Amino acid sequence: IIASSGPQWGIEYQEKPHYSANIAIVVDTSLSMSAKDIKPSRLQSVQLSLKSLIDGLQGYRISLLAFEDKAYIQCPLTDDLDAISYFIDNLSPNMLPYPGTNIADAIETSIEYLSPYPGEKDIILFTDGEDHSGKIDDIISNAVKEKARIITVGVGTTQGDLIYDEETKEYKKDSSGKTVISKLDEETLIKIAQKTEGKYIKYTTPEFVSSEIVKFLAKAKMSTEKERAENYKNRYQYVLIISFLLILIEFIIMEDYYYKP
Repeated sequence: IIASSGPQWGIEYQEKPHYSANIAIVVDTSLSMSAKDIKPSRLQSVQLSLKSLIDGLQGYRISLLAFEDKAYIQCPLTDDLDAISYFIDNLSPNMLPYPGTNIADAIETSIEYLSPYPGEKDIILFTDGEDHSGKIDDIISNAVKEKARIITVGVGTTQGDLIYDEETKEYKKDSSGKTVISKLDEETLIKIAQKTEGKYIKYTTPEFVSSEIVKFLAKAKMSTEKERAENYKNRYQYVLIISFLLILIEFIIMEDYYYKP
């Protein structure tokens, strides 16, 4: 009973890494990301870029969010790159319950999530730039206030492509019945990056995108300094040893009592 209560006394010191950079990777999973104006598709190209990118982000703490009309955290902040890779593999077009594209909500959710953590706050936004919220300017002001830098990666072409819906087996149409062509909106993404002292990158190849991001983030790399933490030292082992010895003594006494000639 005493051992299970976790007795502690004395101080032990442990060193742990001090993170100065927290990164939110934010991926557009709206239906428009299934367009194939870049091969194999916009979203699959993002996944290839992220797989190449995370190999260069050792020493950072990373989270993954997916967004459509609303943003959802897929993986909380971690330095476990295998966990991030697992959630990257599970991204798919139209995977969230609220269809649409709301870049403003994605940025706002990322800022709110990163705000409690000390150190640099960097957001890496992968999207075709289409936004249905109309709140981009307001959210840029909030990002500047929170000192969150935003790297925007434009995925798609200015010529655009038709959007095929796997559920309806038809090409997406607007309210007037015209077939929708999804195009890359570079203007919005450039404005977001410039206003927040970030960087705009147009997707060409996974390797190019990942190398440009790593270069930009180099100055926000995790500090090599260590934090020294003080913790009380666990002493339950000593109580267990005493208990074990007492049990052995009890068996010896019982054996002498019952089997004495």
